[in-house]
Amino acid sequence: MSERRPAEFFLNPYVAFAAGFASHFITDAIPHWGYGLKSRLKNEKEPLKEDIVLNREFIGDLTRIVLDFLFGIFAAIFIFQGGNEFAGASASLLAGMAGGLLPDFLQFLYFKIRREPFISLQKLHIYVHQAGDIPALPYGMPSQIIIIIAAVIISKVIH
Repeated sequence: MSERRPAEFFLNPYVAFAAGFASHFITDAIPHWGYGLKSRLKNEKEPLKEDIVLNREFIGDLTRIVLDFLFGIFAAIFIFQGGNEFAGASASLLAGMAGGLLPDFLQFLYFKIRREPFISLQKLHIYVHQAGDIPALPYGMPSQIIIIIAAVIISKVIH
């Protein structure tokens, strides 16, 4: 019997995708640090009326998001696949990452389309974020590092 890597805990990519999607909302419910988007028009009184403006600031925000995305992918593959198998990332790992990232992409679509199912997903996003964001220091970054370490330890124990 071959040994499974932690990334293959969910052998079925569809299950991994669903778990990633659900885990996004679960972890969003934990107060955490998040960098602000300069192109986002905030509306504290009516969050469903917030928007993203496609302007120069949006290009900067998009650049930061893409770099964050790439760092996350490489870090996950390094941690969960042993660091030397970037080309051979399992379908389950990639599906789980895609599911975990999808809610934020759908949030952008909500800002531009404002139709179902995006409206309901945006309401869910707003609801789970009610705990709010916390400052990066002294709480935000350390709490996120603790969550990452806990996730890695749990994946290793389950493995």
